[in-house]
Amino acid sequence: MLNVSLHKVVFIMTMSLLLFYGCSSLNVKKSNFQVSYVKSKGRLLTKPHFTIKLEGDSVYYNGIANMLVLGERNFTISKVELEEIEEAFEQSDFSDFDELYQGNIRDLPLTSMIYNNHEVRFQDKQAPEKLKRLEHLLEGLITRIEE
Repeated sequence: MLNVSLHKVVFIMTMSLLLFYGCSSLNVKKSNFQVSYVKSKGRLLTKPHFTIKLEGDSVYYNGIANMLVLGERNFTISKVELEEIEEAFEQSDFSDFDELYQGNIRDLPLTSMIYNNHEVRFQDKQAPEKLKRLEHLLEGLITRIEE
């Protein structure tokens, strides 16, 4: 009688482990999405200067100058937020952007964005609307940083 019970216990444990490791919610795939974003202050001392790097749902922020939060911070974003940003980059045809959008005013901040090994540098006034939308999405992540 004890052997039958032991077999049942082993069977139940084995099935539980198979279900546990086979569960799709536990086999979450990390997104390969990566973006680097740097806004440099230009010549005016009051302009923001910071870096944002997004790798999947992980965000690295470094406030360098003229930001409410200075220094390095790491945090994660939700799957919904990540999907929204990914979709915006895909719809923007990022690789079709010129490498530089800059006007005659050199004191304005220069922003650099890298996605899929394509770097675009721009000043806000010269940037296409699709590029400005990407900028606003990434800068919106800054509001999530705690002091």
